Amino acid sequence: MATSWLPFLLITIPLTLCNQYIPPSSKYVPADLSLSSNQLGFHTKQKAYLFDLPGTHNERMRRIPDKITPLHYYVRIRPYFPNPYTELPAGRNMTFDGIQTFIFRVKEVTQTITLHTLDLTYNSMKLMDNDGILIEDNPQHSFNETLHHLIITPKTTLEVGKTYVMQFDYRGNIHDYLTAGLYYTSYVDVNHKIHWMVVTHMEPASARSVFPCLDEPAYKAIFHITLIYPNGFVALANTMERTPVPVHAYGNGWSVIQFPPSLKMSTYLVAFAVGPFVNREVYSQAGTLVRIWGWTGLENYLDFAAEVSAKCLYEMGRYLNFTYPMPKSDQLALPEFVAGAMENYGLIIYKYQFIVYDSHIQSTFHMQSAASVMCHELAHQWFGDTVTALWWDDLFLQEGMATFFQNYGLRVALPEQTSFFEGVFLMGTMQAGLQSDASLSYPSHPIYDVDGPFFDDITYQKGASVMRMMRSLIGPDAFQRALQEYIAMYQFSNADHTMFFERFTAANGGSVKDWCGRPLNATLFLDPWFMQQSFPEIFVTNNQLTSPSVLTQEPFNEYTTLPPSAVYNYTWPIPLFFRFYKDFYRNNNASFVWLPPADANCGTMKEGVRVHDRMLHWDVENADGSSFVRVEYDDIGYDRLMQRLRAKPDEFSLADKVILIADRLAFLQRSMERGGPFSYQRLLDVVTAILPNNPHFGVMAESQFVIDPLERMFLDGPDYGLFKRFIQKVLSENYNLLQWNITGDWDTDVTRYLLLPYAVRYDIGNATTVATTFFRTILEQCSASTTGVGECNKVHPDLRIAAYCGGIKTGTTEDFDRLIELFNQQYANDFYFYQEYFAMMEGMACTTRQTDMNKLIKRILNIVRFPQDKYKLASLPYDIVMKNPMAGEWMAEYLLSNKDEVLSSPNFEEYLRSMTSVWHTRARLAQMQDIKDRLSVGATEAQKELLEKYYNVTASHVDWRTKHYADLSRTFYNEYVIGPFDMENWNTRLPVSLEPYSYEIDIKPYVPGSAKYPWYKNMTFDGSVKMIFAATQPVSDYITINAHRMVIDASDITLQRTDEQGPVYNFTTIEKDFELAFLRIPLPDGLTLSPGVNWTLSITYTGFIFGQPSKGVYTNTNFFEFNGKMAWIFSTYFESGPSARSLLPCFDQPNYKATWQLTLHHPADMIALGNMPDEGFTVQEDGWATTYFPQTPLMSSYLLA
Repeated sequence: MATSWLPFLLITIPLTLCNQYIPPSSKYVPADLSLSSNQLGFHTKQKAYLFDLPGTHNERMRRIPDKITPLHYYVRIRPYFPNPYTELPAGRNMTFDGIQTFIFRVKEVTQTITLHTLDLTYNSMKLMDNDGILIEDNPQHSFNETLHHLIITPKTTLEVGKTYVMQFDYRGNIHDYLTAGLYYTSYVDVNHKIHWMVVTHMEPASARSVFPCLDEPAYKAIFHITLIYPNGFVALANTMERTPVPVHAYGNGWSVIQFPPSLKMSTYLVAFAVGPFVNREVYSQAGTLVRIWGWTGLENYLDFAAEVSAKCLYEMGRYLNFTYPMPKSDQLALPEFVAGAMENYGLIIYKYQFIVYDSHIQSTFHMQSAASVMCHELAHQWFGDTVTALWWDDLFLQEGMATFFQNYGLRVALPEQTSFFEGVFLMGTMQAGLQSDASLSYPSHPIYDVDGPFFDDITYQKGASVMRMMRSLIGPDAFQRALQEYIAMYQFSNADHTMFFERFTAANGGSVKDWCGRPLNATLFLDPWFMQQSFPEIFVTNNQLTSPSVLTQEPFNEYTTLPPSAVYNYTWPIPLFFRFYKDFYRNNNASFVWLPPADANCGTMKEGVRVHDRMLHWDVENADGSSFVRVEYDDIGYDRLMQRLRAKPDEFSLADKVILIADRLAFLQRSMERGGPFSYQRLLDVVTAILPNNPHFGVMAESQFVIDPLERMFLDGPDYGLFKRFIQKVLSENYNLLQWNITGDWDTDVTRYLLLPYAVRYDIGNATTVATTFFRTILEQCSASTTGVGECNKVHPDLRIAAYCGGIKTGTTEDFDRLIELFNQQYANDFYFYQEYFAMMEGMACTTRQTDMNKLIKRILNIVRFPQDKYKLASLPYDIVMKNPMAGEWMAEYLLSNKDEVLSSPNFEEYLRSMTSVWHTRARLAQMQDIKDRLSVGATEAQKELLEKYYNVTASHVDWRTKHYADLSRTFYNEYVIGPFDMENWNTRLPVSLEPYSYEIDIKPYVPGSAKYPWYKNMTFDGSVKMIFAATQPVSDYITINAHRMVIDASDITLQRTDEQGPVYNFTTIEKDFELAFLRIPLPDGLTLSPGVNWTLSITYTGFIFGQPSKGVYTNTNFFEFNGKMAWIFSTYFESGPSARSLLPCFDQPNYKATWQLTLHHPADMIALGNMPDEGFTVQEDGWATTYFPQTPLMSSYLLA
């Protein structure tokens, strides 16, 4: 089923991007290629993933009546956690004491003071007036646990307009990092000692677990933080710390530090941290102190972050004409964090991978990823911190804008890398948004959603992409003015999306007209994009000689899958940029036109805009990826476009090329999801037209979402050689252009980083030789190392995966053993910089020796401490192993030989998932059944459930392959194997050791007619053959026969003595020679075919039919004028070209004469003809009939018809 293929596609992302994927946004991380478990198909981008922060759900019902206005919070916290400087009071570990003074003004008449509180135990409360005079001690109060409300009911009536003070003495808990609030985390040093630290994460609703407050973004106030903490540590908060002072009232080892008052901000932005921190600092061009903090030992890895952060911070302020308003910007790296990063005002907190950078270990890919996350968080200092959304339903105002600037901010800060960032936005941000908005497995939603917040691709990536569309529409200057006005107007306050849109209307000033010719109203334009889910699919009909293209729109998703949209009815005003032939005779620019919404009462596009006066014109819509749409073309228009793309690729921008690949991939995926007809032909056409000679990140990374799932489909089968030819064709030119020299240009260097591992594994050019040379250099440089390769390895990190792979692929067992030794050193001494030892694992996975692979399998089983934890920041190790074509079989053998070891491993499920990810044949399904049966004995119920789960996964793979693989492999055969017109005769002859006597053939062709058959069978045929043959001399290695352009699995072959004496032999492997059209069947160990004994070889298979008159197996057509209908004729021609070996496996040489007996299944309204007069026919169900032909005289295969 198509849906069973889809999950495989959904997991590929992260695996494709260099095996370590850094999320592009602060609260978003991809679910692994998630990235589900992409077993069988394509996914244009990682699957949308709702990052479920504590407090995300049901916050609207917990809102507090708007009766009071917060002014100041004075918060004093004393945390108790393990440390070498103080003694902990009994029973107080991982708790804290808090004292808070809350100053507020009464806004409306109220009998109560309601605050948010969660998991706090109160010792006392006091209500005072503005002068600090006690009004009531421990006023009456109650708790609503569901709403997280503390409801205080004082005896005194509170007067409107007056200021009051509440003071609280309380205790709370320090949670694990997944619970957030005030939480603990730790790192382990090389001596295995644990070092603890405490830190906060408040978004969206966890401040209430640290101090009682009005925990909603609209309630901004000024915060005064005081920390009492172990005096050997560093304390940080939103504002610049003052000098700490020892405090002896609590015993030895405690210090107190008071932080200056914050700017006016929301509770979720309050932050503080205590721990063994070290830093690097710089000043931005605006004079802001930028400090990058990490834990002890990271001092040398903070400089890159300081440099990039200072640039982003300065350029954002300059772009928005609003200088960062605080004297310092702290950014703290932690070992664990509930999100990727958090934009706390003045104290941004990161999971360490997103800010710490070791140039000796980490590649350019990881460097740019870290820069992207940093600029995202720094953009929040304006979008979210300075101006905050009124409520979480407008989370886009923070996350969508930060996602936009994580890319555009870097373009300003690092203009020399602009082309790279364009590819990143197109491939990552835009495609992730489109994919998530279209996904049926993840429920989409409008960007503005009253049920928010949604920390997901819709808010982040779709939101940013719609802003890109807005910028393209009104121009960069007006766009910039609008954002400047927005920040200036609402600074230190709150806004909603309507207020935001109004700034675009004002900044445009009527310069750009809307779809009806009126001055653009940004709210009217943007509301349909924000208030309804999905996005438009534009259909282009370009099938006339001189008439203009006709454009229509409809939602990409079927209406039946979408919730009601009464106001906009899933139609959009689309600003459409396009290219067509006249542009390039005039000024080489894209043209523009509005595609109005269906309810627009202002006419359609002017005919004069797109009049063509030349025959065979071509168009490419959505030029430069300016709009958040997908574009589908009719067949004629698409063919015209592809002809132009192949002939004049330079007329198409990088964005055009990325969009063409991504759209084709999305349409294929949609067809799979819907269970409708689909073909790989267009997708592979566009990849093979664009990817070669296009060494750019956007194109390469988008193509990986095609390449990697295909690789998994072919990796474990006899047609893997076809995939090798595909890879060599699409990547060879790029390899020759990129080579091995690091340039400093991120577009070039990251593309090389992605490409080189393929080049080595698939023997492109001299890649394996060069990689092996680098590997030898590494071994020599690190020959004396006992602590890993961080200091001794001088080969650039961008090249190391390829170098390790090449060296292991061509090297010795001793080389493998040395690399696994270095791996263990690296893991022990530089655990947190996992990129290096993951590169080593990927290199070791290139081994050609099963004994070496067993060592790697065993080593991974014992890895229990993954630094990527739940975020899948790196590919799981066994996913890396599966790039070896023998890995699936070797893992299965290891599993059966070491079942107790594998079953007891914490990585057991990963083992099964990876092993079965490339299993698609009935033989593999039987193997999985055997594994399940044998391991279930003595297994726990949980383990049995996993075995059953992955048996079912494998069954779904087999089901998909049974239905759809023929069409996929036909596409590869057509492109990479000798076709009907490429040759006259086959010149290489079979070995002379066997000779045939007879064939029994059963053929069922699927061509249009009265017979019913599934769509995926069209223009294929199912066949089976029983051939009787004998050996003319002893044969103990292979049965070699001819077979061409057909799907054959080893499990579909049996061999038995014709007299049925002895066993039936089954097979697990076969070999195909695509150039010679040879099928080699390895004989079982100990079996020799001796002269004088007849053998029966039985094979079932699927073949391909050419859809036009041809040599080989083909169709012809006849058009009946009397009724206007077309009839299809199935036929064969074998004297030259593909010959009889394209109809059945056989001894396809004129000197091998045999008898032929044919049974032909065909549409019942057709007549079957063959070499012999038929013996009659029978009529079956669904419009089928079967005609039987008697045995022919002895004749050569080319005479079969």
